[in-house]
Amino acid sequence: MRSPKLSELPAPPTGKTGWPWTEESNQLPDTLPDGSAWPKISIVTPSYNQAHFIEETIRAVLLQGYPDIEFIIIDGGSKDDTVEIIKKYEQFIAFWVSEKDKGQADAINKGFARATGQIFYWTNSDDWPEKNIFGIAAQRFNELPDVGVLFGNCYFIDENYEILKLRQGYDFNTGDLIELNPIEQNTVFFRSSVWENFGRIKESLHFIVDFELWLRWSLKGVKFKYCPEIFAYFRLHQSSKSTQLQITNIRESSNLVIELKNNGTIPAKYYPQITKLFYRLCFASYWTHDPKLFWSIFFQYIKFSHRPPGPKLLVRALFSLGGKPVMSLVSKLKPDKGQRNFTS
Repeated sequence: MRSPKLSELPAPPTGKTGWPWTEESNQLPDTLPDGSAWPKISIVTPSYNQAHFIEETIRAVLLQGYPDIEFIIIDGGSKDDTVEIIKKYEQFIAFWVSEKDKGQADAINKGFARATGQIFYWTNSDDWPEKNIFGIAAQRFNELPDVGVLFGNCYFIDENYEILKLRQGYDFNTGDLIELNPIEQNTVFFRSSVWENFGRIKESLHFIVDFELWLRWSLKGVKFKYCPEIFAYFRLHQSSKSTQLQITNIRESSNLVIELKNNGTIPAKYYPQITKLFYRLCFASYWTHDPKLFWSIFFQYIKFSHRPPGPKLLVRALFSLGGKPVMSLVSKLKPDKGQRNFTS
């Protein structure tokens, strides 16, 4: 389906202006500059109780001016107004369903199981792609036939649309990916052949489904390419800031790397990057004020580094002996700048 024009969509809610409410992408010609057909882009949006945000996501996907899109929404049985909003746009949606599922990973896998495009992209229902970005991604894939995955830059914004920071990517090797993960998920486009050849999302995970996927693909030799454009917007709202999410993130990251190391999937040449990852996880776990989590990560760091901890980490280890009250007090007096969200 060709992307609809702004005039074809329902009117935006009162007071909503700018992209993607009153602005649209440029309409692309019917063929690529070399005369070949544009590859179909299949977009999957997993959703659950995001009525406050999902309409913006839907409009940003639809208003790309792209010649061939396939939009799939997998909702987990929302109890708010999500379904009513989806129905407003259902004539432009290839498939949607609202039913109980096993979480985000399950929803994404369900969506891509129905997808028929040559390029895949997923965006969560509280994020949205930048204007004109589908055409940019498709042209890059056409120019770079050996590249399996494209990604770009992302603005983090708050609930009032204030820009909090620019998450800027860069070209990386597998070691960089293990240590720092320079990829923001909602900027990633990938060939359907990568998905088909190297597997779906691991449904046992909750927070790091994207990191596990990129790492698995990178270890299999899939080529990633960074693009300097702004690809998407990530909305940081109250439900995305909880300490429990950070704890889940830290545990899943630690368990994944240990599992891959133990089964031989990660070669020994990347152990220095694993050590650096665990160093950062120590500070991130300290900020959660969970002494049990901190010590489990701390011992993994010592195991990989084969040396005593430095003074900064040693001080936090000593404070953690006082339990959550002392860890919380010290964090308030002297926060670890830049250590709170190790994924960003």
